[in-house]
Amino acid sequence: MKCVHSSKSRPIDFLFNILPGSFFDSLGLGPQVPSIVRQNTNTSSYGVFAETTYELLKKLKLTIGARYTYETKNGFGLIDPSQTLFGPSISANYEGSWSALTPKATLTYQPFEALLTYATASKGFQGGGFNTQGTTQQALSTPFKSEILWNYEGGVKFEGANRRLQANASAFLDRYSQLQLISYNGTSSTTTNAGAADIKGLEADLAALPVNWLTLGAQYTHLHAVFTSYVIDNGPGVPPTNYTGNTLPYVPSDSVTVNGEWHFDAPGLQGRIAVGADYTYRTSMQLNAANDLAKFIIDKTAWNGMINMHASWSAKDDHLSVVLWGKNLRNIYYTNLTSDIAAFYETPAEASNPNNHMYVFRPNTPLTFGVTVRARF
Repeated sequence: MKCVHSSKSRPIDFLFNILPGSFFDSLGLGPQVPSIVRQNTNTSSYGVFAETTYELLKKLKLTIGARYTYETKNGFGLIDPSQTLFGPSISANYEGSWSALTPKATLTYQPFEALLTYATASKGFQGGGFNTQGTTQQALSTPFKSEILWNYEGGVKFEGANRRLQANASAFLDRYSQLQLISYNGTSSTTTNAGAADIKGLEADLAALPVNWLTLGAQYTHLHAVFTSYVIDNGPGVPPTNYTGNTLPYVPSDSVTVNGEWHFDAPGLQGRIAVGADYTYRTSMQLNAANDLAKFIIDKTAWNGMINMHASWSAKDDHLSVVLWGKNLRNIYYTNLTSDIAAFYETPAEASNPNNHMYVFRPNTPLTFGVTVRARF
């Protein structure tokens, strides 16, 4: 049995600076508008689980298990926009609970010691919650639903050459219902439940020790992620918004990483030295469910060759280690998040044109160097 309790509190105070001549300035809101946000959330999660393995035939085993999870959340949210564009002060208490029974079954066949094949089916669960950044009292107090996942996977695992070579490959299908989807606007984020989505994928990784002083590795992932059902009811007299068939946001289709490390004993330093690097390429990805952002924005989500390096020394008894590291050595630029903030800058005339946009990007960490020292006493 497992019990987890957490409490979080987040007070936020900030100012909106209203640009002279902008649409918001024409509403008489400026020049500065204060805003206060108070968020308090308590979460309790309880789980019981069991698992057992049966040997059906020699080298053929079945493992079955299940977990029951019960989760509760409660708290209080306050948004005091002080007569900003968002309207009057709102607050709400919220409370909800979610539970699920999640089974798992895995069949393994090991024809010889170095090779294991498997097939598994399992159910996953992520509890619901509340949008503590909601802009109406109803939005603050209305929960979004728990997310359900069915995972189907099959693959092989190989370890041979006196443990000098490891290789794994798998294919899987992740089938989501009530998918929790986070969307962003210029000032906040909102979580909603999409209808259903499928993620199909292939994964493969290889690790090799061709000689005692060199480790090599490679990893590859391919994903195909689409909404299989996502229709938004916009109310009476308004056509629904249909995102069925669109690509899921934040899921790159392909990524590949290669890495290597040179390591050897350093007798004069009474320890071990390692020097290594890794290279990652990741394709671009969508950033919203509508898939309607301009191509130049989507292109900025790709990792066009990320390189990291490190050099380390560790004492023979591991009581002390020093690592020199460099991240993003090519200083590439990418983003995982963008918001349209045109409303804060456009004039009243420009605000009537739906084709006007101004995007702000959250950039990645640039070229960075550092030293990490660890000591054990």
